[in-house]
Formats: sequence, structure tokens, C-alpha cells
Amino acid sequence: LEVVKNDKVKNYLLHVVNNQVGSVGNYVTSVRTVCENTMRAGIAASNRKMRVWHGKDVTANVKLACEIIDVETQEFAATIEQWQKLAKATLCKADLEKFVKRLFDVSDDASEVSTKKLNQIEKIVSLAFTGKGNNGSTFWDAVNGVTEYFSHNAGHNASTRLESTWFGNNAKMIQSAFDIAFDMLAI
Repeated sequence: LEVVKNDKVKNYLLHVVNNQVGSVGNYVTSVRTVCENTMRAGIAASNRKMRVWHGKDVTANVKLACEIIDVETQEFAATIEQWQKLAKATLCKADLEKFVKRLFDVSDDASEVSTKKLNQIEKIVSLAFTGKGNNGSTFWDAVNGVTEYFSHNAGHNASTRLESTWFGNNAKMIQSAFDIAFDMLAI
């Protein structure tokens, strides 16, 4: 599915077999799994977790798993619709600055804000305008500026940045960006 032209978002079904205990785990996730690390990230990022045990109820469990996947598919489509609303909602520079200040929970008085936070705010505002695919005109650009900052710039090195983007503070900040944008637009 596309949020905007050439900005595709995919959902995946991660299927994990545990032969030692006789179970199959199914996880609906946006993480493309290519190794054990991305498998763990996919499991952690999944909103829907289904486990099917090998036994007499396996047929009923598989049927239930299919029903859950159908619900998840509908919810994913609804999420894309929300993101498309962000992409259609115009954003002026003042609203962008308000958005980023809310993200970092800072006041308008710059003297009370650390230099580090001011630099982070400046970088995110810049990425909302110049980041990949962004032009600074929509709330989608603002959220993508936050996402690009925390997934490609923040942190001391790529390893800690990745860990934080999947499981830590960077993931929380990216989710907060979506929440703030939805709140500002009353979506």
C-alpha cells in the first residue's frame, strides 16, 4: 500500500516454528525478517501474536489464526488511511515547530532548553523539509523527519541506534511523533 506516491508500506506475516516445544508462532509485523535479529524485532514490533500448538485443537487454532490475520489486515488498511490523512494535511513552519517542541516537551523559551535538544529540534525541522521524500509541507513530512532523525542520525553508533529504534527510546519518540500529529489534527 502507498501512503503517498512512491512511499510504500508493507505488512508481513512472520511464521516461527519451535520444533522443541511443538508450537508455531505467527506475528503480523511491519519488520521484514532476514535474520534472527530482525526476527526478534518483528516479534517485538508485532501487535498481533498468535501461537498454534500441535495437538487435537490445531484445526480450530489455525482457523482462529486466519480470523486474526483478517482483522489485522483491516486494521493495517485503516492505519494507512490515517497516514494518508497526515500526508494530505498541510503544515506551516509554525505548526512544525510546535509539533517538534511537543515531541521534546520543551517550552517556547529557548534559554530553558539544552543545546543538545535545540540541535535535535533544528535537525528534525531540517529533515522535515529536506529528508528523503520530504518537502516540509505536510504532517507526514514532519513525522518522517522525526523517523529519519531517530533511525538514521540519533545515537552514538549504528548498533545502539538500531537497538533503540526497535526497542528503546527512539521507538518511543517515533510513536510519540505519530500520536502528536494525530492529536494536532484531531484524527
